[in-house]
Amino acid sequence: SPGYPNLTSSDRVCTYTISTATNTVISLKRIDFQLSTDQFFYDDNDCLTSLRINDGLNRQILGPYCGKNQPDENFVSETNYLQLHLTTNIDSIGRGFKFEYRALATGNDKCGGVHTRSGDHIHLPVDGDSYAGEATCYWVIMAPANKAIRLHWNSFSLESSVDCGYDYLEIYDSLGAQVNDEKSKPMAKYCGIGVPEDLISHS
Repeated sequence: SPGYPNLTSSDRVCTYTISTATNTVISLKRIDFQLSTDQFFYDDNDCLTSLRINDGLNRQILGPYCGKNQPDENFVSETNYLQLHLTTNIDSIGRGFKFEYRALATGNDKCGGVHTRSGDHIHLPVDGDSYAGEATCYWVIMAPANKAIRLHWNSFSLESSVDCGYDYLEIYDSLGAQVNDEKSKPMAKYCGIGVPEDLISHS
């Protein structure tokens, strides 16, 4: 935000647009957030100083956020487009806000996606009796803060290979993990035939 970490007080509206590549969504991580017209930073019913988030063109608007009503610490968009709208006035106080964003691939071949509801099912699309070759799929599973994620398998069957070098499924325990990055090691890697044991995330 303007002047961060000392919010510039004035009557203004600032719009920040984040647009990423096709077949991606946007991960938005809240690093810091303090917007108010109240020196004690209580809930501002009027939200004269506030942030609104537009999740996609012509889609839902989230907010307004101000005072103790803050955006989620980790938010994943439904599309590859986000707009952040900041409104301030002459009484605005606080540090402002700081976010970190990154593009998350949702895959191709009509597979992959973002899941935020408990009980959702994830599956690899098949054509007849087999799945498509040369497919790259990414799924992002989000849970509320202070909640872990349990993966339960109904079935599992991928081509077997030594060290799962060909067809495989890797699971990372962080939104910040980068596939094929040596610094980001998967918590699990599967291939072959057989249903894995339930897996519980650490975060």
